[in-house]
Amino acid sequence: MSSLPSVPARPTASGRGRVPVVRLGRHRIRTASGRMVGVAMAGTGMPLVVAHGFAAQGALYAQTLSRLVSMGFMVVAVDVAGHGRTPPPPFPALRLSAYRDEFAAAVDALGIRRAVFMGHSMGGRIVTELAAERTDATVALVLVDPVVGREWDSQIARLRHNPADGAGLALRLATDTASLVDPHDLDQTAKILSLLVRSGLSSPLPRLLPPAAALIGADPSDPLLRTLAAARIPAVVIHGSLDRPIPLAGARQAAATLRADLVVVEGARHSWLLNDPETLPSIFGQLLKGRLGDAWTAAVDHAGLDPALATLDQIEAAMLVPDSLAAHLSNRVEFIATSTRRPSRYAWRLETPPGRLRRVV
Repeated sequence: MSSLPSVPARPTASGRGRVPVVRLGRHRIRTASGRMVGVAMAGTGMPLVVAHGFAAQGALYAQTLSRLVSMGFMVVAVDVAGHGRTPPPPFPALRLSAYRDEFAAAVDALGIRRAVFMGHSMGGRIVTELAAERTDATVALVLVDPVVGREWDSQIARLRHNPADGAGLALRLATDTASLVDPHDLDQTAKILSLLVRSGLSSPLPRLLPPAAALIGADPSDPLLRTLAAARIPAVVIHGSLDRPIPLAGARQAAATLRADLVVVEGARHSWLLNDPETLPSIFGQLLKGRLGDAWTAAVDHAGLDPALATLDQIEAAMLVPDSLAAHLSNRVEFIATSTRRPSRYAWRLETPPGRLRRVV
Protein backbone atom coordinates (compact mmCIF):
# COMPACT_ATOMS: atom_id res chain seq x y z
CA MET A 1 0.00 0.00 0.00
CA SER A 2 1.00 3.60 -0.46
CA SER A 3 1.78 5.70 2.57
CA LEU A 4 1.35 9.37 3.27
CA PRO A 5 4.23 11.60 4.29
CA SER A 6 3.99 13.22 7.71
CA VAL A 7 0.45 11.99 8.45
CA PRO A 8 -0.02 10.38 11.87
CA ALA A 9 -2.32 7.40 12.32
CA ARG A 10 -4.38 9.37 14.83
CA PRO A 11 -5.95 12.13 12.72
CA THR A 12 -4.97 15.70 13.45
CA ALA A 13 -6.83 18.96 13.11
CA SER A 14 -4.06 20.52 11.07
CA GLY A 15 -5.43 22.07 7.92
CA ARG A 16 -3.06 24.97 7.38
CA GLY A 17 0.31 25.39 5.73
CA ARG A 18 1.54 23.40 2.76
CA VAL A 19 -0.30 20.15 2.10
CA PRO A 20 -0.03 17.48 -0.62
CA VAL A 21 -2.24 17.98 -3.67
CA VAL A 22 -3.65 14.59 -4.57
CA ARG A 23 -5.31 13.49 -7.77
CA LEU A 24 -8.29 11.20 -7.21
CA GLY A 25 -8.09 8.21 -9.52
CA ARG A 26 -11.28 7.52 -11.47
CA HIS A 27 -12.31 3.90 -11.99
CA ARG A 28 -15.24 1.75 -12.99
CA ILE A 29 -15.72 -1.31 -10.83
CA ARG A 30 -17.98 -4.33 -11.26
CA THR A 31 -20.38 -5.32 -8.49
CA ALA A 32 -21.40 -8.87 -7.63
CA SER A 33 -24.43 -8.56 -9.91
CA GLY A 34 -22.19 -7.61 -12.83
CA ARG A 35 -23.20 -3.95 -12.92
CA MET A 36 -20.60 -1.21 -13.41
CA VAL A 37 -20.20 1.65 -10.93
CA GLY A 38 -18.05 4.75 -11.22
CA VAL A 39 -15.80 5.62 -8.28
CA ALA A 40 -13.15 8.28 -7.63
CA MET A 41 -10.68 7.50 -4.87
CA ALA A 42 -7.32 8.22 -3.33
CA GLY A 43 -5.53 7.92 -0.02
CA THR A 44 -4.56 5.49 2.69
CA GLY A 45 -6.12 5.06 6.11
CA MET A 46 -9.66 5.23 7.44
CA PRO A 47 -12.17 4.70 4.59
CA LEU A 48 -14.37 7.74 3.96
CA VAL A 49 -17.15 6.70 1.58
CA VAL A 50 -18.95 9.64 -0.04
CA ALA A 51 -22.32 9.93 -1.78
CA HIS A 52 -22.83 13.08 -3.88
CA GLY A 53 -25.90 15.21 -4.31
CA PHE A 54 -28.68 15.01 -6.89
CA ALA A 55 -27.54 15.72 -10.47
CA ALA A 56 -23.87 15.63 -9.43
CA GLN A 57 -21.19 12.93 -9.35
CA GLY A 58 -18.23 12.08 -7.18
CA ALA A 59 -15.61 13.77 -9.37
CA LEU A 60 -17.27 17.18 -8.86
CA TYR A 61 -16.14 17.07 -5.22
CA ALA A 62 -12.54 16.27 -6.13
CA GLN A 63 -11.11 19.58 -4.91
CA THR A 64 -12.55 19.19 -1.42
CA LEU A 65 -12.07 15.43 -1.11
CA SER A 66 -8.43 15.51 -2.25
CA ARG A 67 -7.65 17.72 0.75
CA LEU A 68 -9.05 15.12 3.15
CA VAL A 69 -6.51 12.53 1.98
CA SER A 70 -3.72 14.32 3.85
CA MET A 71 -5.77 13.97 7.06
CA GLY A 72 -5.43 10.18 6.99
CA PHE A 73 -8.48 9.10 4.99
CA MET A 74 -8.89 6.71 2.09
CA VAL A 75 -11.47 8.76 0.19
CA VAL A 76 -13.95 6.82 -1.95
CA ALA A 77 -16.53 8.88 -3.88
CA VAL A 78 -19.15 6.64 -5.48
CA ASP A 79 -21.27 7.73 -8.44
CA VAL A 80 -24.85 7.08 -7.36
CA ALA A 81 -26.93 5.03 -9.82
CA GLY A 82 -28.11 7.16 -12.73
CA HIS A 83 -25.32 9.69 -12.18
CA GLY A 84 -21.81 10.10 -13.53
CA ARG A 85 -20.37 6.83 -14.80
CA THR A 86 -22.93 4.60 -13.09
CA PRO A 87 -25.96 3.55 -15.18
CA PRO A 88 -29.49 3.79 -13.77
CA PRO A 89 -30.50 0.95 -11.46
CA PRO A 90 -32.55 -1.94 -12.79
CA PHE A 91 -36.29 -1.98 -12.26
CA PRO A 92 -37.74 -0.72 -9.96
CA ALA A 93 -35.70 2.44 -10.58
CA LEU A 94 -38.40 4.57 -8.96
CA ARG A 95 -37.70 3.24 -5.46
CA LEU A 96 -35.00 4.89 -3.39
CA SER A 97 -34.00 1.50 -1.99
CA ALA A 98 -32.69 0.61 -5.47
CA TYR A 99 -30.20 3.50 -5.27
CA ARG A 100 -29.19 2.55 -1.75
CA ASP A 101 -28.69 -1.07 -2.76
CA GLU A 102 -26.53 -0.11 -5.77
CA PHE A 103 -24.42 2.11 -3.52
CA ALA A 104 -24.08 -0.71 -0.96
CA ALA A 105 -23.08 -3.13 -3.73
CA ALA A 106 -20.23 -0.80 -4.71
CA VAL A 107 -19.04 -0.68 -1.09
CA ASP A 108 -19.09 -4.48 -0.98
CA ALA A 109 -17.30 -4.81 -4.33
CA LEU A 110 -14.51 -2.58 -3.02
CA GLY A 111 -14.18 -4.81 0.05
CA ILE A 112 -14.87 -2.04 2.56
CA ARG A 113 -15.83 -3.60 5.88
CA ARG A 114 -16.13 -0.45 8.04
CA ALA A 115 -16.08 3.23 7.08
CA VAL A 116 -17.06 6.77 7.83
CA PHE A 117 -20.01 7.47 5.52
CA MET A 118 -20.59 11.00 4.24
CA GLY A 119 -23.34 12.26 1.98
CA HIS A 120 -24.36 15.61 0.52
CA SER A 121 -28.00 16.45 -0.18
CA MET A 122 -29.61 13.34 -1.76
CA GLY A 123 -26.39 11.50 -0.96
CA GLY A 124 -27.07 12.26 2.70
CA ARG A 125 -30.31 10.30 2.47
CA ILE A 126 -28.57 7.39 0.74
CA VAL A 127 -25.82 7.04 3.36
CA THR A 128 -28.41 7.47 6.12
CA GLU A 129 -30.34 4.49 4.74
CA LEU A 130 -27.15 2.48 4.39
CA ALA A 131 -25.93 3.32 7.90
CA ALA A 132 -29.30 2.45 9.42
CA GLU A 133 -29.15 -0.91 7.66
CA ARG A 134 -25.46 -1.52 8.52
CA THR A 135 -24.86 0.04 11.90
CA ASP A 136 -21.96 -2.34 12.61
CA ALA A 137 -20.20 -1.14 9.45
CA THR A 138 -20.58 2.54 10.27
CA VAL A 139 -17.69 4.21 12.08
CA ALA A 140 -19.45 7.59 11.89
CA LEU A 141 -21.99 9.42 9.76
CA VAL A 142 -21.38 12.89 8.29
CA LEU A 143 -24.41 14.52 6.63
CA VAL A 144 -23.88 17.68 4.58
CA ASP A 145 -27.07 19.66 3.85
CA PRO A 146 -28.94 16.33 3.79
CA VAL A 147 -32.50 15.69 2.63
CA VAL A 148 -33.52 13.99 5.87
CA GLY A 149 -35.58 14.80 8.97
CA ARG A 150 -39.17 15.60 9.81
CA GLU A 151 -39.11 19.01 8.09
CA TRP A 152 -37.94 17.46 4.80
CA ASP A 153 -40.43 14.60 5.16
CA SER A 154 -43.23 17.16 5.60
CA GLN A 155 -42.03 19.13 2.56
CA ILE A 156 -42.12 16.01 0.40
CA ALA A 157 -45.53 14.99 1.75
CA ARG A 158 -46.91 18.41 0.77
CA LEU A 159 -45.33 18.08 -2.66
CA ARG A 160 -47.00 14.71 -3.21
CA HIS A 161 -50.33 16.21 -2.17
CA ASN A 162 -49.81 19.30 -4.32
CA PRO A 163 -47.34 18.66 -7.17
CA ALA A 164 -47.30 22.39 -7.99
CA ASP A 165 -45.09 22.81 -4.90
CA GLY A 166 -42.39 21.04 -6.91
CA ALA A 167 -41.94 24.15 -9.05
CA GLY A 168 -40.95 26.15 -5.96
CA LEU A 169 -38.47 23.51 -4.86
CA ALA A 170 -36.99 23.29 -8.37
CA LEU A 171 -36.64 27.08 -8.48
CA ARG A 172 -34.83 27.13 -5.13
CA LEU A 173 -32.47 24.39 -6.34
CA ALA A 174 -31.83 26.22 -9.62
CA THR A 175 -31.13 29.48 -7.80
CA ASP A 176 -28.71 27.71 -5.50
CA THR A 177 -26.94 26.03 -8.42
CA ALA A 178 -26.59 29.39 -10.14
CA SER A 179 -24.70 30.64 -7.09
CA LEU A 180 -21.79 28.38 -8.13
CA VAL A 181 -20.96 31.11 -10.65
CA ASP A 182 -19.31 33.62 -8.33
CA PRO A 183 -18.10 36.86 -9.95
CA HIS A 184 -16.03 37.56 -6.84
CA ASP A 185 -14.04 34.33 -7.23
CA LEU A 186 -13.55 33.72 -10.93
CA ASP A 187 -10.70 31.29 -10.29
CA GLN A 188 -12.89 28.89 -8.30
CA THR A 189 -15.76 29.36 -10.74
CA ALA A 190 -13.45 28.35 -13.60
CA LYS A 191 -12.34 25.25 -11.69
CA ILE A 192 -15.95 24.18 -11.06
CA LEU A 193 -16.88 24.74 -14.72
CA SER A 194 -13.80 22.76 -15.76
CA LEU A 195 -14.84 19.86 -13.51
CA LEU A 196 -18.35 19.99 -14.98
CA VAL A 197 -17.00 19.86 -18.52
CA ARG A 198 -14.53 17.03 -17.75
CA SER A 199 -17.30 15.03 -16.08
CA GLY A 200 -19.65 15.42 -19.02
CA LEU A 201 -21.66 18.30 -17.53
CA SER A 202 -22.83 15.89 -14.84
CA SER A 203 -25.92 13.79 -15.54
CA PRO A 204 -28.28 14.49 -18.48
CA LEU A 205 -31.87 15.38 -17.63
CA PRO A 206 -33.57 12.11 -18.77
CA ARG A 207 -31.38 10.13 -16.36
CA LEU A 208 -32.35 12.41 -13.48
CA LEU A 209 -36.11 11.88 -13.67
CA PRO A 210 -36.14 8.39 -12.05
CA PRO A 211 -33.96 9.36 -9.04
CA ALA A 212 -36.04 12.51 -8.58
CA ALA A 213 -39.21 10.41 -8.56
CA ALA A 214 -37.59 7.94 -6.16
CA LEU A 215 -36.70 10.73 -3.76
CA ILE A 216 -40.20 12.22 -3.88
CA GLY A 217 -41.80 8.81 -3.34
CA ALA A 218 -39.46 7.70 -0.55
CA ASP A 219 -40.69 6.65 2.87
CA PRO A 220 -40.19 9.14 5.72
CA SER A 221 -36.59 9.51 6.82
CA ASP A 222 -37.22 10.33 10.47
CA PRO A 223 -37.48 6.64 11.54
CA LEU A 224 -34.02 6.05 10.03
CA LEU A 225 -32.58 8.84 12.18
CA ARG A 226 -34.19 7.32 15.26
CA THR A 227 -32.69 3.93 14.41
CA LEU A 228 -29.24 5.49 14.17
CA ALA A 229 -29.71 7.40 17.43
CA ALA A 230 -30.80 4.22 19.21
CA ALA A 231 -27.69 2.46 17.86
CA ARG A 232 -25.56 5.38 19.14
CA ILE A 233 -23.92 5.95 15.79
CA PRO A 234 -21.60 8.99 16.05
CA ALA A 235 -23.06 11.59 13.70
CA VAL A 236 -22.46 15.14 12.53
CA VAL A 237 -24.77 17.33 10.45
CA ILE A 238 -23.08 20.16 8.51
CA HIS A 239 -25.47 22.71 7.03
CA GLY A 240 -25.39 26.07 5.27
CA SER A 241 -27.23 28.83 7.07
CA LEU A 242 -28.67 30.15 3.77
CA ASP A 243 -29.68 26.77 2.33
CA ARG A 244 -33.06 27.45 0.72
CA PRO A 245 -34.02 23.96 -0.56
CA ILE A 246 -33.40 22.45 2.91
CA PRO A 247 -33.68 25.23 5.52
CA LEU A 248 -31.44 25.26 8.55
CA ALA A 249 -34.39 24.65 10.89
CA GLY A 250 -34.86 21.24 9.30
CA ALA A 251 -31.18 20.38 9.73
CA ARG A 252 -31.30 21.41 13.38
CA GLN A 253 -34.33 19.17 13.86
CA ALA A 254 -32.59 16.24 12.14
CA ALA A 255 -29.47 16.72 14.26
CA ALA A 256 -31.57 16.72 17.43
CA THR A 257 -33.20 13.42 16.43
CA LEU A 258 -29.79 11.90 15.68
CA ARG A 259 -28.29 13.44 18.84
CA ALA A 260 -25.64 14.65 16.44
CA ASP A 261 -23.33 17.62 16.50
CA LEU A 262 -24.51 20.40 14.18
CA VAL A 263 -22.07 22.58 12.27
CA VAL A 264 -23.70 25.74 10.90
CA VAL A 265 -21.78 27.18 7.94
CA GLU A 266 -22.48 30.91 7.99
CA GLY A 267 -23.69 32.49 4.75
CA ALA A 268 -23.49 29.19 2.85
CA ARG A 269 -26.05 27.89 0.38
CA HIS A 270 -26.96 24.30 -0.45
CA SER A 271 -23.89 23.60 -2.61
CA TRP A 272 -21.37 25.57 -0.56
CA LEU A 273 -18.77 22.80 -0.52
CA LEU A 274 -18.40 23.19 -4.29
CA ASN A 275 -17.96 26.96 -3.95
CA ASP A 276 -15.06 26.61 -1.54
CA PRO A 277 -12.90 23.47 -1.30
CA GLU A 278 -11.21 24.67 1.90
CA THR A 279 -14.14 24.96 4.32
CA LEU A 280 -15.08 21.29 4.68
CA PRO A 281 -11.48 20.14 5.37
CA SER A 282 -11.15 22.89 7.98
CA ILE A 283 -14.40 21.75 9.60
CA PHE A 284 -13.09 18.17 9.56
CA GLY A 285 -10.01 19.43 11.38
CA GLN A 286 -12.20 20.67 14.21
CA LEU A 287 -14.39 17.55 14.20
CA LEU A 288 -11.31 15.32 14.44
CA LYS A 289 -10.60 16.96 17.78
CA GLY A 290 -14.05 15.94 18.96
CA ARG A 291 -16.77 13.50 17.98
CA LEU A 292 -15.28 12.36 14.66
CA GLY A 293 -11.87 11.81 16.24
CA ASP A 294 -13.48 9.86 19.08
CA ALA A 295 -15.27 7.65 16.55
CA TRP A 296 -11.98 7.09 14.67
CA THR A 297 -10.22 6.07 17.90
CA ALA A 298 -13.06 3.76 18.95
CA ALA A 299 -13.06 2.00 15.56
CA VAL A 300 -9.30 1.45 15.67
CA ASP A 301 -9.50 0.17 19.24
CA HIS A 302 -12.41 -2.13 18.30
CA ALA A 303 -10.20 -3.59 15.55
CA GLY A 304 -7.66 -4.63 18.19
CA LEU A 305 -5.12 -1.92 17.36
CA ASP A 306 -3.54 0.65 19.62
CA PRO A 307 -4.85 4.03 18.36
CA ALA A 308 -1.66 5.73 19.54
CA LEU A 309 0.64 3.38 17.63
CA ALA A 310 -1.28 2.00 14.65
CA THR A 311 -0.09 3.09 11.20
CA LEU A 312 -2.43 4.21 8.45
CA ASP A 313 -1.70 1.01 6.55
CA GLN A 314 -2.70 -1.06 9.61
CA ILE A 315 -5.88 0.96 10.12
CA GLU A 316 -6.81 0.61 6.47
CA ALA A 317 -6.22 -3.15 6.53
CA ALA A 318 -8.43 -3.49 9.61
CA MET A 319 -11.29 -1.66 7.87
CA LEU A 320 -11.10 -3.68 4.64
CA VAL A 321 -11.55 -7.34 3.82
CA PRO A 322 -8.32 -9.20 2.95
CA ASP A 323 -7.01 -8.55 -0.56
CA SER A 324 -9.72 -5.97 -1.20
CA LEU A 325 -10.18 -4.09 -4.45
CA ALA A 326 -10.05 -0.81 -2.52
CA ALA A 327 -6.55 -1.63 -1.24
CA HIS A 328 -5.43 -2.38 -4.79
CA LEU A 329 -6.84 0.86 -6.18
CA SER A 330 -5.36 2.90 -3.36
CA ASN A 331 -1.90 2.07 -4.73
CA ARG A 332 -2.62 4.58 -7.47
CA VAL A 333 -2.41 7.60 -5.18
CA GLU A 334 -0.48 10.31 -7.00
CA PHE A 335 0.83 13.40 -5.24
CA ILE A 336 1.01 15.96 -8.02
CA ALA A 337 2.24 18.97 -6.03
CA THR A 338 2.13 20.73 -2.70
CA SER A 339 -0.12 23.70 -2.14
CA THR A 340 -0.56 26.39 0.46
CA ARG A 341 -4.12 26.21 1.72
CA ARG A 342 -6.21 29.33 1.27
CA PRO A 343 -8.24 30.52 4.25
CA SER A 344 -11.75 29.06 4.41
CA ARG A 345 -14.29 31.29 2.73
CA TYR A 346 -16.98 30.51 5.29
CA ALA A 347 -17.03 30.79 9.05
CA TRP A 348 -18.91 28.17 11.04
CA ARG A 349 -20.09 27.35 14.53
CA LEU A 350 -20.46 24.03 16.29
CA GLU A 351 -23.60 23.19 18.25
CA THR A 352 -23.56 20.08 20.44
CA PRO A 353 -26.74 18.25 21.51
CA PRO A 354 -28.11 18.92 25.01
CA GLY A 355 -26.49 16.78 27.66
CA ARG A 356 -23.30 16.20 25.68
CA LEU A 357 -20.16 17.95 26.85
CA ARG A 358 -18.08 19.68 24.19
CA ARG A 359 -14.41 18.72 24.26
CA VAL A 360 -12.18 21.68 25.04
CA VAL A 361 -9.44 22.08 22.42
